Amino acid sequence: MKRQGINFIKSVFLSANEGIIISDRSGKIITANPRAAEFFGYQEEEMENLTIKDLVPQNIKGHHAQLREGY
Repeated sequence: MKRQGINFIKSVFLSANEGIIISDRSGKIITANPRAAEFFGYQEEEMENLTIKDLVPQNIKGHHAQLREGY
């Protein structure tokens, strides 16, 4: 039963219409679903070599860092 639950969550993650990114506290991307990778113009595997900061537009990077620290 536990394995079925994990498979279900993985299926939802991979097939979601919305982009989903999972990162650690420092902002390093652990994984991203196909829709998130497509949105940002990367392959899923490439996303794992990025940080959230890499995806934030240059003009708001400073503000985003402040917001993330308060999260």
